[in-house]
Parts: sequence; structure tokens; C-alpha cells
Amino acid sequence: MTGISDIPQELIVMIADYLSRKDRHRLASTCRNHYQALISRLWKELYIESDFPHFWSKQHQIAPVKPIITSRRVEQHAPYVHLLRLHGPFQQEYYALKFPRLHTLIFLHDFSFHTPCNGAERFDSTLDIPMWHDVHINNANLIRLNPTIKNLQIDLGRPNPIPSASFWEAISTTLHNPSRLCVSGFCPASSNTLNSFWKACNIFEELDIKVDLNTTELLSQLDFPRLRRIALNVVPGWGGLKFDIQEQLAWLRRCHNLTKLDWKLTSHRLPKEFMEALEQRTWPHLEDLSLGDFHDSVDIRTLSSRLPSLRRFRLRSDQFQLRSDQVYALSFTAFQKQLFGKIRVLDMAHSFGFTSRMSLGVLEECVHLNEFKTFVIDAEDIDLESRPWVCLNLKRLEALIKVESDESHEDAFDALSRLTHLEHLDSGLDKLTVSEIEKHLPGENNYLQWSLDSGLDRLSTLTKLRTIGFADTDQEMTEEELEWMFDSWPLLEEVKGEFSGDDGYHSALVDMLHERHISHV
Repeated sequence: MTGISDIPQELIVMIADYLSRKDRHRLASTCRNHYQALISRLWKELYIESDFPHFWSKQHQIAPVKPIITSRRVEQHAPYVHLLRLHGPFQQEYYALKFPRLHTLIFLHDFSFHTPCNGAERFDSTLDIPMWHDVHINNANLIRLNPTIKNLQIDLGRPNPIPSASFWEAISTTLHNPSRLCVSGFCPASSNTLNSFWKACNIFEELDIKVDLNTTELLSQLDFPRLRRIALNVVPGWGGLKFDIQEQLAWLRRCHNLTKLDWKLTSHRLPKEFMEALEQRTWPHLEDLSLGDFHDSVDIRTLSSRLPSLRRFRLRSDQFQLRSDQVYALSFTAFQKQLFGKIRVLDMAHSFGFTSRMSLGVLEECVHLNEFKTFVIDAEDIDLESRPWVCLNLKRLEALIKVESDESHEDAFDALSRLTHLEHLDSGLDKLTVSEIEKHLPGENNYLQWSLDSGLDRLSTLTKLRTIGFADTDQEMTEEELEWMFDSWPLLEEVKGEFSGDDGYHSALVDMLHERHISHV
């Protein structure tokens, strides 16, 4: 063996499994034999951007990111394509292609216009409407030719209008065994189009709907027998919320086979009827529940007493609160009873009334916990002697950790050192907005310092760490800390946060990361 071209094809294929997409292309370009060996992997995921003119303000034309892949070349390699992303519009021959193994089809939203301005130095979306009408017809034809599609993602919005009823009918009448439909950026539509849209939804196992849409009488007649997972975020449009919260809940209550529900009630109240539905076990198979962005206050005891036994629970509410210290015991007991037995993933990071004591209660009680995100942990509340952490299989922990003394620093690092299966540890502030910080973290606060002087060396037990974060917590690290991390955490892939308030010194430490091929965010 004298060079890379002599490496056996079987070994090249094995090597490629550990390379990025970009590096695979580089490897394939070294010789024809390597290209032939990797051809199925190179074409498995295909992204095509249109070469139609793109216009923005002041008649500025945007060139495509790269030359378009010809339809003939796509057809030649179609048997290898499992995932196809289209950033259109395209010539009609692209929509006449068959992909025998196509699993995922994504129609990306194009925000630009494809026809010149109307002479008044401005663009009129009506000029593009005929083109987009043809695009949706062509998209429907592409779907009809490829019944193997399981996952379908459609991004909609101006300037292109909503697909017509025939597009949604192509989905509902063609796909053999569809799994997931994701639709975002919906626009107002006729009742006929909406009926066809809901019929298409009726054949999927999973729906991810981020839209502004109307309800329709047909919706009450569909039973969604295959539907198992829903992510619902109905965004109010210019005319307000047309598919209102009660109508959404009425639909959800008919989906009895749900195992996962992610419901964002944008700026609305959590209906008391939802609490009743939980209590009545409307969804007997539910094991993954996410509730978010509602604006009324929620007492944990009221909610917890109605929750089913879940494996995953996420709650996002700025108004989530514990009514008073007097009801703490009762509230937390209800929360503990309903969730702690089976819970694997718990996310309370944006429920700011979920206190440090409650967060520690989770770590002290949830034996099966794999992932925990919470707002804050106060190291002063840690007491490992009387209340040790038992979640020894925890792989991800995200929490702002407040410290007030050297002793509390030691307590925090001692507690973390016992979580020997941790792969992701983040104590940063970057997940909060400025207004959230001002509201929920008033005054000056001291946060966990990732320094050897503070006890960082106690985390030498966390040999499985892959990512760490400490953004916006005023760190002052040195090269010594970084060298210690390199030696102690051999699997480290990503670091998020500022090492020092000195920009020059921070940049020097970032360079040290890059020399080790560790990314920095």
C-alpha cells in the first residue's frame, strides 16, 4: 500500500462512517474507486437549491449558493436518496423523478421573489402567485410518484401562498405508511383546503403543527386512529387566534392514543378542562407531556395531582409559582408522587417558581432520571450527608448554580462529582433573556466558578463529559484550567461560554480548544 488510493473499499466505507459530510466528499474526490465505494453515502441526503433568479429589495438579484445539480444527475443517483431537501422553485423535470428509497421529503420556505419588480421599484407578491401555484401542483406530483415517504416537512409563508386542496389530497391518497408531518408558517385558507389538510393529518402517527389556521367542521368527524405524537403551536395571525384553545383541546381529547403531547398555549390560559382531561385519563398511554408559554399562574399541587405517571415532563410558564412556604410540603409531595417513580426527563428550566429546594428534591429522589433542566440550584441548600443525590445515571444537567462561599463551592463540586455518567453539564445564563434575568435574578449574584482554586479538580470523576457550559457567569480561567480539562475529560467536544473578561486572553484560550479540535460556542 503506497497511498490513500490503495486503501481497500471496505475500509474506506468504515472510515466514512466516522467523517462529517464535508470530509466524506473530500475523501471521495481522491480517486474514482473511493467515489464508487462512498456513492450511496454521498447521495443519501440530498439538498437542491433552485437556480431561478432571486430578487430582494431594490431589484437586487441573489445568486444561488452553488450551481444546481442537474435533473439528469439526480435521476441517475435517485436510488441512493433517502432524504431530499428542496429549496425551490425548479424546472418541471425535477418534479417527475422517482426515488425508490425516499424516506424524508422537506420543502423549504423561500422568502425571496422570483419575478422582477413591477416597475415602481418595489416587489408585488402577486407577480409570483402563478409561479407558486405551479410549484404546489408540481410538489403534489412529486409526492404521487414517491409513496414511500414517511416524514414530510413543509415550510410555508409569504410570498408563496398555501398549497391548494389537491396538494393535501395527494398526501392523504398516496403515502403508504407515513409517520411524521411537520407544517409551519400556515396562511389563511378556504374551508375546502382546510378539510383536505386535516384529512392529510389523519393518516400520520406524528404531527408537528406551528401554524395560524382555522378550524373546520370536518375536524370533529375525524378520529386520527394512527396519531401517537402531537406538537401543537397555533400562532395567532393578523385576525387573532381562529383555532382557539377550547377547539384545540376538543381536538386533542379525541386523540386517545397519544403517547406524546407538546402543547404551547401562546399567551393563553391553561384550561381547567385540560386538568379534567388529565384526571379522567383521556390519554391512557401518555408518557411524554410538554406544556408551555401560558400566562396564568399554576399551583404545582393542582397540576401535579392530575398528572399521569410520565417518563418525560416539561413545563414552561413564567407565572408558575409555589403559593406559599406553608403549602410547600403538600405541593411537592403531590409532584413527587405523580412523577418521581418513572420520570426520565424533567425540564423546569423556564418555570421560575420551581425553587432550588424543589430542584434538589428531584436530584435526591429520582433514581431513574437521565436528563434534568431547571432554573437554579443554590449551593447553600445542598446537604449530601442527610440528603444525598441518588440520580446516579444522570447524563445531562442544566442549571444555574449560585454560590455564596468557598464552602458552598466545595459542596457543589462534591455533589456534581458523584454524577459519574454525566455527558452534558451546563451552568450558564445564556438560556435566559435579559428581562428574565432582571426579573428572576435581581441584584448581584455569585455563580459557580470553574476554577481549580474553587474545587474544579473534584470533577475528575466525570470522565464521560462531552459538553460543558458556563456562559455569562463571569469566569476567570487560566491555561491551567484548560489543560486540566483536556487531561481529565478525554471525550470533551464542545465548550460554551467566556473564559475571561479579558477578550485577548479569552481568544487565546479558545485557540487552545481549536488546537484540540474542540468546538467553542
